[in-house]
Amino acid sequence: MKHLSNSQIELGTREIAVLRELVRARTFKRIAGQLDIETATVKSYVGALCAELGLATRAELTTWAFQHPEALRGQPVDPAPHTPDCACDGPYCSIVNPPRFQLVWVQPKAA
Repeated sequence: MKHLSNSQIELGTREIAVLRELVRARTFKRIAGQLDIETATVKSYVGALCAELGLATRAELTTWAFQHPEALRGQPVDPAPHTPDCACDGPYCSIVNPPRFQLVWVQPKAA
């Protein structure tokens, strides 16, 4: 991962490849086989990406990838600075809370 001068980041070629496979719900073993690298190397890439982005799990990393598709295309991305109400301890706020929906029961009209 390369940090650019304007607070953006750019993923390396191998990081992009690992992240693309992770988004496809591949196991570490399958990613390793696909990319012809060791399973430990895949875990290392995922761990380094999580640490750099302030994420805790591969699920959060996958969510981050869906929220930043330009990163998967090799383009620079602004990983989103913390919001004032953020409770995470990472350098970036990567999990954007989706809008909350309220289910409302509508009584059908009597015929």
